[in-house]
Amino acid sequence: LAAGAGPDRLAEIRAAIRAGDYRLAERLLMSFEGRYTQEYLPFADLRMSLGGDDVAHHGRTLNLDNGVVAERIEVDGLRVQRATWASRPAQAICIALSVEDGGTVDLEIELTSPLRVVRRSGAALGVEIPVDGAPAHEPGVAEPLVYGDGPVAGYDPFGAVALAIDTDGQLAGDDGGYSVRGASRLLITVASSTSPADYWHGREPAGRDAHVRRALKTAESAAALGERHLLADHEADLRGLLGGAEVTIGQRRAGVFDVAAEILSGKDEQLTATVIAQLGRYLLASASRPGGGPPANLQGIWNDQLRPPWSANYTINVNLEMNYWGAWQAGLGACDEPLLELIERLAVNGAPVARGLYGARGWMAHHNTDMWGWALPVGMGHGNPSWAIWMMGGAWLCQHVWEHYEFTQDTGFLRERGWPLLRGSTRFCLDWLVAGEDGLLETIPSTSPENLFLSERGETESLSVSTGMDIALIRAQLTRTLAAAEILGLDGEDDEDGQVCAEIRRALPRLPRPALTADGRLREWSADHREADPRHRHVSHLVAVH
Repeated sequence: LAAGAGPDRLAEIRAAIRAGDYRLAERLLMSFEGRYTQEYLPFADLRMSLGGDDVAHHGRTLNLDNGVVAERIEVDGLRVQRATWASRPAQAICIALSVEDGGTVDLEIELTSPLRVVRRSGAALGVEIPVDGAPAHEPGVAEPLVYGDGPVAGYDPFGAVALAIDTDGQLAGDDGGYSVRGASRLLITVASSTSPADYWHGREPAGRDAHVRRALKTAESAAALGERHLLADHEADLRGLLGGAEVTIGQRRAGVFDVAAEILSGKDEQLTATVIAQLGRYLLASASRPGGGPPANLQGIWNDQLRPPWSANYTINVNLEMNYWGAWQAGLGACDEPLLELIERLAVNGAPVARGLYGARGWMAHHNTDMWGWALPVGMGHGNPSWAIWMMGGAWLCQHVWEHYEFTQDTGFLRERGWPLLRGSTRFCLDWLVAGEDGLLETIPSTSPENLFLSERGETESLSVSTGMDIALIRAQLTRTLAAAEILGLDGEDDEDGQVCAEIRRALPRLPRPALTADGRLREWSADHREADPRHRHVSHLVAVH
């Protein structure tokens, strides 16, 4: 952050906005912007090359009910089947290949990584992971991916990936790869062990040798189970989750559908909606499981780019929330556990940010975060406040905390995990609100995420007072915190919990009510400003309706 960012500068920013000096307010506010969140990157590539003079690929299907990819390949007249799945029980990616009609094939297998490979040990790769990265929309960064020179503050950015191979063919290999000759069946299992995983799970950091051993052992243990056992365990695990609900619109559900011709063509919108519903359930079940990794990010675990769009991180001014909007309704309530864990990390990191930048109690987050729980605003001092400056990230994420309680009615969860999160976010909201000239409470500076309006002079502006989204989120946050206190018997107590409830009761009547534009629409900003882009993809103020 630039020198001077903090409560005193916040007062200057507020004065500039009230005086209509938006350029000054923007310049001062950009000093609050920090570096970017870290990126979710691809880790390794497994390359399989089938030998033959005449090789044809006859299609690939993804079964949305059991999460298995099936492929049909023809090699010199032989029919080859390949199945691929990611097994949560085995903690490995599994690839099973079989040749029909008694034939055999030859293959070359290579395990590589787009990251810095520092160790090759038989079936394992040791990889150094970047310690810093910048999104693709930040072209001015000299070194987009920065590698460290070793462990920093006890954290060693290292990971290992390993494979195991079981086949009836002749297997030969070295540190560069493997060759298989005369195989009628093949099973490959791929597993990993990384420092980020140790961090996420709160484990004691493993050394590099330990990571390599762990990855090898996991891959070998999975291969030892055999294809049939691996597939049965995987299907039981995933079907147990995906089988909790079913959505069918129209008459068609079961079957194999051509994505381009039948799903994306618009010929059968009911079928398209049915497939999209199940695809969404499959994606969340694949990317967000209790005991797994972080929650589902922007591109999900399928990102294959070293500079992914928006860092493949967590944009919490709508995208992360959207990933989980339908979780409970779709029978995937268990998938919200990684999200809750991330919110708890944000609560820890967002407390010093609230205090240091805004002189506020509690915790807060801005519009971006990552698996480390980054809570500062990003933008590096030049990001437009329309997207870089937004203080309601914690308040919106707390809606998912409350939703978890609403669906489970678990007062133990509400007391032990929910209440500290709700109370902390509410404290920030209470301190963020300031009295306006009309006596109502307002948020200033205030933005409507990623959108702009036109000033009376026709200039595009981002900074305002009490946008519709700000007030809607704060009203919901205060209301639900009060409801939680009543459920837990904390309201009315003469302690800090009771004091928070008293503050909420004083604040709620002073929040601005929703207002309408001249043509009868819900206002996005406190004044009836003209929109710079009437068709903007964000409709943030409609969170009140949602």
